[in-house]
Amino acid sequence: GEIVNYSYTGGIIGLVTSGVTIDSCANMGLISVAEETTYKGSVAEVNEGIIKNCIVQSLGDTSSIYLGGITGCNKTQGRIYNCSLTDTITGKAVIGGIAAENYGIITSSELSNQEDPNKTIQNGRINVNTICAGGIAGFNAGTISQIRLNTSIDGTASYVGGITGINYGSLTDFEIAGKSQFVNGSAYVGGCAGYMRNI
Repeated sequence: GEIVNYSYTGGIIGLVTSGVTIDSCANMGLISVAEETTYKGSVAEVNEGIIKNCIVQSLGDTSSIYLGGITGCNKTQGRIYNCSLTDTITGKAVIGGIAAENYGIITSSELSNQEDPNKTIQNGRINVNTICAGGIAGFNAGTISQIRLNTSIDGTASYVGGITGINYGSLTDFEIAGKSQFVNGSAYVGGCAGYMRNI
């Protein structure tokens, strides 16, 4: 498989380990990583704990890969609650408004198995030029739920979706809310997912 390099460099913390919670943080700055790393995120490079009630602004450039607004990689045990992007992410490949890759849970509420009437509103814009982008996650093999999407995605990439570019996981209880929201790409483009595997 692909070699994964970690620098554990994030806008707030590099690695959120199990048992750690980041609550009510905002990062409106840029992230610069001196050494080679696979993932980048405005709050954390890798999340194995809980990140909640956080907002981020703009990040990335046309060469960025594996870039997420909140975290680069949300691992299986990772939980992200009520977090949002407010401005623009720019990247080349595997770009997500919340996570580049999601294997855990991204949702609006910590109350498990209960529908939250106040879905997280995901705004912002994503510009991507090669492959795989989503308003919430570039690639999803976890669970994404309770999202009210108002994110636009533009560019020439393939595998582009309003929620996720490539989905191998679960997508439930979401709505496409913005009257001016749009999703553009070159191939495998969808309002929800660019590509969904039959699971």
